[in-house]
Parts: sequence; C-alpha cells; structure tokens
Amino acid sequence: MRPMNRLERARAARLNAYQRRPDGSVGRGRDHWAMVTRRSGARLEDYLRLLIARRLQGSQANEVPPAALERALQAPVKSHPLLAYVNHNRWGASCECGGFDVVDPDDPRFYCIGCYNVITDGRMRMVRFPKEREAIERTLRARPDPTTRHLKPGEKRTDLVVENLERGLPAEVGE
Repeated sequence: MRPMNRLERARAARLNAYQRRPDGSVGRGRDHWAMVTRRSGARLEDYLRLLIARRLQGSQANEVPPAALERALQAPVKSHPLLAYVNHNRWGASCECGGFDVVDPDDPRFYCIGCYNVITDGRMRMVRFPKEREAIERTLRARPDPTTRHLKPGEKRTDLVVENLERGLPAEVGE
C-alpha cells in the first residue's frame, strides 16, 4: 500500500483508532464496544448497559422506555434483520429511524440507541453480513485512505473491485 498524503491523513485523524489501523483491517463492533466502555473484550451487552445508564442519568432520561435494558438483553428477534455495510472502515447497520451503530460479524446483533428498537418492541435484531465478507475486506484494505473504505447496503464486491481498478489500485490486498 502506498503511504497516505496529507489530506488523507487529516481525514483519517477524525476516525477512531480502530478505523485507521496500520494493517487496514475493517473495524468491528467489538473494537467500538471496547473503546466506548474502556474495557478490553467488551461485548454488545456491556456497551448497551453503559449507553442506557448514561441516558438514564442525563437529560434524555425521560426518553428512555421503561425496562429498555431488560428488553434489549432478551434473545434477539429473527424477524426484521438488517444488512451490514461498511462505513468509514467499520462494519455497521442502520435502523429505519435513521440510527446507525457498529456491528460485528462474530456477534451479528443490532440495537438502535436512537429508537430503542421500537420495531421489535425493544429487543435486539439480527444482522446479515455479505457472503463475500472476507473478500470485501481484502478489497477495501487495498485503499490506503480509510475514509474511502465503504460498502453501501446491497453493493457487490465486484463494484468495489471496479472502483479500485479505476483509481489505479490493486483489486485487493495481496495483488
């Protein structure tokens, strides 16, 4: 990979550390959860406990549904799955309300802190990752600027390969 230029470095500086790792790996939920909770090995449940507790203690306390945490920690619903996509070099999913959160392929569940998963009565939702997830990650890692590592919902790896080749980049890391 070629080194980043000044503009690319400036853009990357606005990303979280896990989004701009030197190896170019795509960030995952567990990276985000550990950063927010300041606990190595944090899980989605740890992240939700912290976020909901913060809301209950702050000015948004009246917006938190009763038993929000209890409902969130129940088994996820199988209906209403979301599609995972890559946004600024991290896997994420979006809720119908417009909320976004980072997701993890090893723990494919989603909880929207914006609407408290109202569509599933407060329970977590499942996330579907693309079948070619690992190949997609190799293709995105060929881009030296992490702020250009995106995969829109429904976009195919072949689309990413074409974009890389049009920009004079290898199709994927290792080529």
